[in-house]
Amino acid sequence: MQRAERFPGVFLSYRRSDTEGYAGRLFEGLVARFGRERVFFDVARIAPGQNFHTVIDDQLRASGAVVALIGTTWATATDAGGRRRLDDPDDSVRVEIRGALERGIPVIPVLVQGASMPRAEDVPEGLRPLTAINAIELRHTRWDADFAGLVEALETHVTPAPAKRRRRPRWLVPTVVGVALLALVAWLMRVDVPDVVGLPIEAARAVLTATALGIHVTEGDVMAARAALAPRVLEQRPVPGTVTWRGRRVDLTVSKLGVPPSLPPASTDRDAVFAQAVLGTWRARRTVLNAAFLDLQGTYLPGGKASWLGNIVYQWQRTPVILTGTWKVEGGEFHTRVESSSAPQLVPSGYSGVAKIVGITTEEFGYIDPADGKTYVDLRVK
Repeated sequence: MQRAERFPGVFLSYRRSDTEGYAGRLFEGLVARFGRERVFFDVARIAPGQNFHTVIDDQLRASGAVVALIGTTWATATDAGGRRRLDDPDDSVRVEIRGALERGIPVIPVLVQGASMPRAEDVPEGLRPLTAINAIELRHTRWDADFAGLVEALETHVTPAPAKRRRRPRWLVPTVVGVALLALVAWLMRVDVPDVVGLPIEAARAVLTATALGIHVTEGDVMAARAALAPRVLEQRPVPGTVTWRGRRVDLTVSKLGVPPSLPPASTDRDAVFAQAVLGTWRARRTVLNAAFLDLQGTYLPGGKASWLGNIVYQWQRTPVILTGTWKVEGGEFHTRVESSSAPQLVPSGYSGVAKIVGITTEEFGYIDPADGKTYVDLRVK
């Protein structure tokens, strides 16, 4: 009779006088693979006062296979009276193996100590089917490989123990997820406050809005170039470079709107006045222009030579630039041309620009840039 289904247990049968040391080592290996509750080992399972035959019968019913450990004296061991143990109907090994064979439980003979399988005529009639079963050998020199072969044979009959899952505290996953989400939101909401000091208010507002910051404006005491020019930012809080959160308000102090001075008569003399006044070094506009943020100082020399030094921030990448070129005033307009550029990818050689002059004083140079039609103010560097 064969049992098609798999059962959870492994029954380990052995004779103490023959293979007790091997049985202990084999038991530990089987426990590591199938679990302690799935391996029956009489020393570990039969408590004092329990009926031996009852316990054996119950364990066999729950077993998927029996491992019969056979040493060199398995079939010849005798009792205190000199009688061969296998000839005793109550011999524990005989009871275990006969019960397994009668129930159709697979029996796997395991040979140790160089033992051979007993012959049919050397065992009682009820055990003779055992002698026809292919055995597995366990050797000290190849224990790991031989044991792996035994486990592979057992797994076709015995249900492996389920893998133990490490239980996490119920609060752990929600807490970790919550902290991660808060960190992600904080990272997404952080922003560095840009520097808008010196920008016209329209440009400053555009920069701060693009950075997802709010804006609050108050007037200072300085007139805007003493002309009808856009007020510029004199001071900001928080200061540039401060790390803050999106949506925070930036407080700006801007110059008051002034009264435009009267310009010289429309004549060549006006161009000469402008050309004389523009000589020197100016802190050029710092504003968003064609997606770039300019922070330059321009030096204008007699004879129409010019140089510019500073930085251009394009797509929030700062690039130092050194430019040389020419300048002239003609018809109330300021003409510049770049002859050499250290950053041609941003300002190519040959670039030219024309700005309409609004007014020039000893401290401020106001002009309208045709690129965006806005009025800008440069400050003279002292």
